[in-house]
Amino acid sequence: MRSILLFLVALFHASFAAGFCFSEGRRGSFHKNQDVLDIVDVCNQLNGTYDRLQVKRFCATDKYQVSWGLELKMIGADIKRDISTRECMSGMAKQLMCKEGRGGVTTYWNWRYKAKPNYVGSECFPRPYWKPIDAYDPQDEPERYFCRVMQRNFLSCWDDSKSVPVPDY
Repeated sequence: MRSILLFLVALFHASFAAGFCFSEGRRGSFHKNQDVLDIVDVCNQLNGTYDRLQVKRFCATDKYQVSWGLELKMIGADIKRDISTRECMSGMAKQLMCKEGRGGVTTYWNWRYKAKPNYVGSECFPRPYWKPIDAYDPQDEPERYFCRVMQRNFLSCWDDSKSVPVPDY
């Protein structure tokens, strides 16, 4: 009886997260020096209300001229869900801190966080933004998103080809 209770307590406190660090590609230096990238600014661009399966992407260049492709996707069961800057920072920092500085991707109950450093001068995300982007997430089937560049290189994506998001400047 006691061992069952201990197991249930451990299960309750366990982090329900699945993720990994990338093993190849460009290396950033955020894992060594967190001052190279303003994560508050990044998450101020990514916070807000998301529709189910909505993706927001942000391209940021750190102090060493490494371009980071940062992505946040709402994967929870709710129709809509809010994410604060603080919650975004908690999840995104874990991706930026991945071993060897190559970034990573982690899926929690409601959110999937992804951070990937790129070479200087390369694009954070493929162009042109107006064509469909195939995005694969292990949580669901491959999806097609239409994306538009918004304010401050913010990339807004949606899955309805007949509608266009309104910029919220």
